[in-house]
Amino acid sequence: MKRYKDAAELATAFSAVVNEMKRRFSDTDTLPIADDEDFRDYQNFIARVILVQRDLDDLLEQAIGLEDGSEESPLQVLDFSSEWESYD
Repeated sequence: MKRYKDAAELATAFSAVVNEMKRRFSDTDTLPIADDEDFRDYQNFIARVILVQRDLDDLLEQAIGLEDGSEESPLQVLDFSSEWESYD
């Protein structure tokens, strides 16, 4: 389904942005914020990330539950360890 492919591409792009921000944050002792507008944008971003994290947690719980309850699906063990290592 094209929707899954599109979602995977968005997740990859978002992960790249988050990892870039993590690198920036690790290079400094303070938030890299230039002015009040930057600070408001930062707060908005963090609030949205928290909401996305909650949505992702719910989605993963539902998807795993559906996978566990579906006997029609082929058995496949997914190993993402190499994917996560490439983001470090």
